[in-house]
Amino acid sequence: MTSRSWFVTGGTSGIGRALVDAAIANGERAIFTGRNAGAALGPNARGLSLDLADPAAVAAMAPHLADIDVLVNCAGQGLLGAIEEASDAETARLFEINFFAGLRLIRAALPHMRARRSGWIVNIGSIAARKGPAGSGLYAATKAALRAMSDALAEEIRPFGIRVMVVEPGAFRTAIAGHGRVEAAQRLPIYDATAGKRRDGVRAIDGTQAGDPVRAAEAIRAAMAADIPPACLVLGAQAHARAVAVAKDTLDELRRWEAIGRGADFPPDGH
Repeated sequence: MTSRSWFVTGGTSGIGRALVDAAIANGERAIFTGRNAGAALGPNARGLSLDLADPAAVAAMAPHLADIDVLVNCAGQGLLGAIEEASDAETARLFEINFFAGLRLIRAALPHMRARRSGWIVNIGSIAARKGPAGSGLYAATKAALRAMSDALAEEIRPFGIRVMVVEPGAFRTAIAGHGRVEAAQRLPIYDATAGKRRDGVRAIDGTQAGDPVRAAEAIRAAMAADIPPACLVLGAQAHARAVAVAKDTLDELRRWEAIGRGADFPPDGH
């Protein structure tokens, strides 16, 4: 559908920018947002400055969501640090950007999509949602919340012809490990061997990540075009291997504790 219209948060760099570029290349239209967006990328794409941590600014995007076919919640922020190290303010801001902003945009777009009985919601999560690594636990929590919400949303809006897909990338060559990296202000030496190691490790991989944002955009578009799109698309070889390992560990544990877990029900005779 060459007339398809996209709304992409975080569309100034990384996977978001690659999706915007792909839309333009395919004759589609795109609105993209970023903290410093404001330029047009030709006649079919324009940028809007948006601070996702500001609920009022997010609410002001509602008029731009009336005619879109695809909403991509791509913008996000990391937070490196142990659970104990992060402050309430740092945690609240993280959830505001990674979860609540996307939720508000979805709510604004859905009435229009329901009226047309078509549309796509694409939520960019993270492989960290499958099992949060030490040092990124709160970031993982925001992405797990996004995944859980998306699963329920997909069931709720499927009767209206609207589709939902979560995308869980691994390490991609984006700004999240570089100039966009965010660390908890407090650092406790007691966590240097766990959360502290991740802080240092994320800094070290900046610019060398295996994931290619352009190929990620191509994969997302291919999944959307499939007859039966995935509910969750895992991107990157490392992320795929991690997802498989987590699934195996989960299944092994379920089987190991099955008798005790099932035994928590009332007996079949009800006594």
